Amino acid sequence: MSTTITYPFTTPSNYTYDNTIVEIAGGVAKLKDITPANSTCGANYVCGTLDLTYGDGVITGTGVGSPTVSNSLVDLTGALDQYVDYDADLNADGQQVGTIRFDLVPNWTGSPADDQYLFSICKENNSTLNLISLYVNTSGFILLRVNDSTGASIINAAIAAWSPTAGNTYTFELDYDFTAGATRVFLDGVEQGATQTGTGTRDANIGLLRMGGYYDGTVGQSNLKYSNLVVFSTVQHTIDHAGDLPFDMPTKYSLANPTVSMNSTFSSSLLTAFSSTDTVVLNDLVKFTISHAGQEKYVTGGAVVNSDGTYAQSSIESDISTYIEDFASTKGTVAVKLFLHSECGRTSPSVDIISITYNSNIATPSLTLCALEGYIYNANGVVANQIVEIRPFAGFINSTVLHKYTWTTIATTGSDGWFEGRIYVQATGEYWEMRVGTQRYKIQLPNADEADFSTLLSFEVIET
Repeated sequence: MSTTITYPFTTPSNYTYDNTIVEIAGGVAKLKDITPANSTCGANYVCGTLDLTYGDGVITGTGVGSPTVSNSLVDLTGALDQYVDYDADLNADGQQVGTIRFDLVPNWTGSPADDQYLFSICKENNSTLNLISLYVNTSGFILLRVNDSTGASIINAAIAAWSPTAGNTYTFELDYDFTAGATRVFLDGVEQGATQTGTGTRDANIGLLRMGGYYDGTVGQSNLKYSNLVVFSTVQHTIDHAGDLPFDMPTKYSLANPTVSMNSTFSSSLLTAFSSTDTVVLNDLVKFTISHAGQEKYVTGGAVVNSDGTYAQSSIESDISTYIEDFASTKGTVAVKLFLHSECGRTSPSVDIISITYNSNIATPSLTLCALEGYIYNANGVVANQIVEIRPFAGFINSTVLHKYTWTTIATTGSDGWFEGRIYVQATGEYWEMRVGTQRYKIQLPNADEADFSTLLSFEVIET
């Protein structure tokens, strides 16, 4: 008999999943928004573009010169005057307090040959209003410059000497509070130099975030790469925090390809149809494995093969559907698992409903056969050649088995009156009816491999 089971994602408890990165709500399974708390924008550069991964404002990144992205790093080395601009409005426009953090890979050792501008925030290109700029000069010092809304200086300080090694990754973090006068530069979680106590007022006219360049476009030789850019509207740290490193990659949705497993299973020897209603954007995907008799399987090279249960060995809906009849050939338990893949952590796929059609069969029942033996005598002695019959008393169901309500011969006594017959142990609370000649008896077998009249749980004469 053909049966169709559907998974509508309306009841979260019907599924097994990591609820810190996946959510089931509104009839769909999808990735949960895991944007860091108080983060206004972030970029992991996983997908090879200059754009932000997420942001409260416009996320488009505009390269000046010919910056490239490789292995999740924005590369500003090579040509002169290279940097990347972002719209700071809503993304990086914290006026008085905030944090900007990024990983930096310098392409120099010791002191740089040219000033290296790590980032600048200001009103607009070539404006010193509301300026924040962090850079490294040719003397090997980290310098911080901050202006208020009129262009007057709040901070202009050499923070600390720094002598990096080319190719190593360093985590920079600027935590600023221009109201309280508590601004700190952290390098790999350790505060550099003294806390800056300058105070002042920046206004809302903050429109430019420039990575790798100065406010006026002055760059010269940008000799660095950067990644994992994230901006917060609040101060993240006021003390050293090296033990917290490395920080999680800034992302809106998990890049771990989390799974959702269906808690309900079924038994079948033939699957006949499979479909899912998925919504995906960009290069996101929903993929599946189907487990049969405890072994996950997927489609590769036009064939169904065993899967190790990972995303790499899973299949899209169209492949599963095409080869669905090859997933099972013998009776076994079937289970479905799906993967939610976000290509860049910027968007999430979702699954609305999954449907699978199969030829239904129930699991082979597990019943105990009990060997009942004994002797049949009458008042004068042995009763030989006596047929012993059995049937369910009043009829009953035993597990998934309906025992046919009919007399069945289980044995014939020998010359000494002895017989042995094999009978399934009855379901709890049920009885067998035994007929010997014209007499009928109501009996209950013990849950054992063998029994005799002395070990029966009950024995009652019902007709003589």
